[in-house]
Amino acid sequence: MKPKRKSGFAIVLVAALAGLVFLLGASLVVITKLQTASADYDQRVRLAREHARAALEMAVADLQKEMGKDIAVSFTADTLSAAESDDFKTVRVGAAREPFWTGASQGAGNVNWLVTRRLDGTITLPTGTYSGPEIELLGEGTVGNNSLLKVKVPTDSVSVTGVDGFDTDSARTIGNYGYWIGDLGVKASYAWYDQLDEVAHDGYEVLFDPNEEVEGDEYVVKDRKERLRQLTIARPSIAFLDTDDTSDSPSNPERIDKFVSDFQFRSGFDGSDNDFRFLKGLTKEETAGNFHDFTPLAKGLLVDSERGGWRIDLSRDNSYEIAFRSFSNFWEGIGLEDNVTYEDYTLKVDNSYIPIVPAITQCNLNYALYFTEEAKLRIGLQATVEVWNPFSFAINLSGQRILLDVKDLPSLKIDLLNTEGSVILSHSSDISPAGGKIELVLTSFESGSQELRGGQIVVLSTSGDSEVEGESILLKMSDGTSGRYFLDDEDLTASPELDSIKLSFVDELGAPVSYNFSLDFSIDGTDSESGKDLVRVYALPYDYTLSGKSYFLFTEVEPARFGFSWKVDDSSLLTGGEYHPYYSTFSEYDIEAYETDASDGSNTVAAFSSAAFELLGFEPEIEEAGETDYDVPYLLLPKQEMTQVGQYSALTASNATGRYDISIAEPQGSDENNNGYFDKYFFSTIPKTPTDWSFGKTLPNANYVPLGGLTAFSTDPAEDLFVHGMFNVHSTSVDAWASILKGSPISKHPYWREVFSIDENVAVSDDLYLFMNHPLGGEDINILNPSDMPEIGSDLNPEDYPLEAKRASLRKNAFGLTEEQVNSLAGLIVKHIRTHVGGTGVEEEAEINPFDSLQEFVDSGVLQDAINELNSSESLAINPSWVIPGTPAEFRQSTILNLISGILSVRSDTFLVRAYGDAVDPADPTNVWAKAYCEAIVQRTHEEYGDDVPASTADIDRKFEVVAFRWLSPSEI
Repeated sequence: MKPKRKSGFAIVLVAALAGLVFLLGASLVVITKLQTASADYDQRVRLAREHARAALEMAVADLQKEMGKDIAVSFTADTLSAAESDDFKTVRVGAAREPFWTGASQGAGNVNWLVTRRLDGTITLPTGTYSGPEIELLGEGTVGNNSLLKVKVPTDSVSVTGVDGFDTDSARTIGNYGYWIGDLGVKASYAWYDQLDEVAHDGYEVLFDPNEEVEGDEYVVKDRKERLRQLTIARPSIAFLDTDDTSDSPSNPERIDKFVSDFQFRSGFDGSDNDFRFLKGLTKEETAGNFHDFTPLAKGLLVDSERGGWRIDLSRDNSYEIAFRSFSNFWEGIGLEDNVTYEDYTLKVDNSYIPIVPAITQCNLNYALYFTEEAKLRIGLQATVEVWNPFSFAINLSGQRILLDVKDLPSLKIDLLNTEGSVILSHSSDISPAGGKIELVLTSFESGSQELRGGQIVVLSTSGDSEVEGESILLKMSDGTSGRYFLDDEDLTASPELDSIKLSFVDELGAPVSYNFSLDFSIDGTDSESGKDLVRVYALPYDYTLSGKSYFLFTEVEPARFGFSWKVDDSSLLTGGEYHPYYSTFSEYDIEAYETDASDGSNTVAAFSSAAFELLGFEPEIEEAGETDYDVPYLLLPKQEMTQVGQYSALTASNATGRYDISIAEPQGSDENNNGYFDKYFFSTIPKTPTDWSFGKTLPNANYVPLGGLTAFSTDPAEDLFVHGMFNVHSTSVDAWASILKGSPISKHPYWREVFSIDENVAVSDDLYLFMNHPLGGEDINILNPSDMPEIGSDLNPEDYPLEAKRASLRKNAFGLTEEQVNSLAGLIVKHIRTHVGGTGVEEEAEINPFDSLQEFVDSGVLQDAINELNSSESLAINPSWVIPGTPAEFRQSTILNLISGILSVRSDTFLVRAYGDAVDPADPTNVWAKAYCEAIVQRTHEEYGDDVPASTADIDRKFEVVAFRWLSPSEI
């Protein structure tokens, strides 16, 4: 049987091959379409990125135009929000629509907002309502889920002609762009830790080492470095982060030193295997929630925001003594010669140097007639002076003396009278000492010491057991009731018939006559350390008058006495009176009883009023015990180099320093008196030569960092320094302000934690924060709030305050504020910044008034207004009722500036730019093909911008540079 034939195989094979060819063809078509689509997408992404990059370039150009000049200032739109102390992280009525837009101003009320600059020139405001196209540039990927922290900016379209598929002349929209310029200077810095342990040069390397064998030595700060810590912000406090933590390796300071930019800081958090990518203990959520409060690092330039140009460095420049002459509490100004150390002072007044010596506040010189056992009449002289150290630190009187230069003193006629009034015997005596001068040598007081404590008052008098050499009279501590120096004179023998003595001042013919004579007091000597001659002369306003009338003195009552005395009127010392301890010429209003009769009790009794009855009073029992309850420290000089201009507030005028018209760091309303010193000057703390400091070492002002690669400083050191962590005073971040105000925790100060009883390892929430009105050595005289001080009614004038309140007002100078007080103060500062800048609120027609200079910020009284409001709170008030305004015991605006003025500015120099671009369908611009986001850190540099020579310093323009750049994904926005 024949097999069946198979048929149709070829047809199947052909069909299979045809299908394969079809599939291959179809695949080629798909691949071609995919390649075409990919090419189109890449082109669209490139176009979107070109638009984003163009937006970034526009932003940098905008920064250069608006913020390149030294006189430009920056602030955020949140300053226009309703004036409340609430933070921008909470819902507020009257808040700006876009509180984080940056405003730029170059004065005259002109403000431009540093967001998308539309091509048609129209400007969008951050207040009111807005209905145009916009893009979110700070979203959940940056600031978390708090919608109040997000930022939107308007967008503008990019239109071109000649698009394929459309008419040649038809303009088609191919994309959009937008940008936001964020101000980093209004944030506090994460990258700020206590670097003062690294300051190890020029005496700062000395350790705090009290001598346990010396009583009280543990309460004296000997360490220049520890005092430096109370002169500057050593460690701004961030509640959720410990930048000083060293418990693990690497420590947070080591991590901080590795920061390059904000980008690196935000590039990785939890779980990262790179130890240097984030601060230990800091989470991404904390960073996001505090994005507008803190930044890794903002750097600033030391420029004069009022005039333009570099600030003048007072650490190295001769302007130190010139710039502040009119502000010194030493009447005309303070000046230190180049060869004078900070522990060895002279005072410069009208180009002549006056020594740092005590003030004479009271003097009595009286004569008494005594009969010896042999009935011989002798004239005994007693000299008593009250000496006051008005300074806040001790001074040494070794080798000093008081000279009384008596000129034209008349002869004294002595008549001995019997009971009938007849003259038994008459004698004329020259009562002037040899040469007309009496030398009072300051020998010893307080157990032989010749050092006067800060504010100490002593009474020195001739002593009965003192040896006398020539016309030198030795003075010792005394109450002025014993001890005389007997003038050489002819003996006058008394008669048994003597009943009374008649004293008359007579001319050369023996006729009674009134005499005027002058009396100059001077303190002179030689400072054993400096070798300088010390001379200070007191000139009394008028000559003394000795009347020609006769004085009858009965021998059975008291020895016959006459004399003269004077005392300063200290009743108005704290209330704007005339007297000042450094006046060398007294007016008739400065002294009391200078025209009293020669035989008046004030002239014949040497005992002085005690401290119980007058401010500059003397208590022998207290002094012998070495107690300080009656000390009256009044004037200040720094113990070591100052670190910031604000510290001059402790040296300048106030109700407690003798000048009442001007005062650095206190509100003035205008800068006519303060002359813009906060903008014009700074202290670099660059050591003067010779020094063991070198480039690469930390300066005492640790925030001031020299540029890399330097081997020598320029004529203007500001040209070579960046301020790391410079803080813009327009900040409305309550947390940022609070962190800076907490920059000096008492737990970090060995001396002050003993005073305030704070443990070194105290919890952050229980720590106190140090502020001082005597940042230049207040440990010598400080007291805290006395518990037994009386309450003072608001209707009582300062001159009527109890003496203990007056003394305590001069001696209290340090403050330990609680965390609650500081946080509340920070909120009130923000409130008053908004009041000043935004006025009534966010109305579009409201005038915008940013601070055009740092001096304007000081003069506006924003800080003082916040303090006043805090003091109205019964539970948070800082100043008790007994504190006299203007004294060191008053916490006031200058108290804050003592600590933080060295890092303050009215402008920022570091900015974060976010830019956006997209590509859209030219046929349907609502169809977005691709989006692109980028960001950059832009830093203003020292280099001048442009080739033209500035017409004035106000026209100086400095170059902005992009120092970091990266592309962002939408999820990172």
